[in-house]
Amino acid sequence: MKDKLELLNDLNANDEEQKKEVINIFNDVEGQLRGNGILLQNCKEILKKITRLNNNTDELNEPKKRSVISELRENLRNIEIKSFEEIYKR
Repeated sequence: MKDKLELLNDLNANDEEQKKEVINIFNDVEGQLRGNGILLQNCKEILKKITRLNNNTDELNEPKKRSVISELRENLRNIEIKSFEEIYKR
């Protein structure tokens, strides 16, 4: 997932050719979020945003892409922190 986010950072959603790749990666990310119970539970709101952008690609632009990436990164970071804290509680 983190590799996909890095790749998204390198792509520009305002460039039509690169936008196609952004959409493909967002579709992959959506599938990963839906396929993992922990991610699905913790990333519901960002999943809605990604799904909305995947369903209406005309809305996708660089600022929205960056916002989604930042929010998803933060969600993943929080999941890692929670997991780390749970390990040390045991």
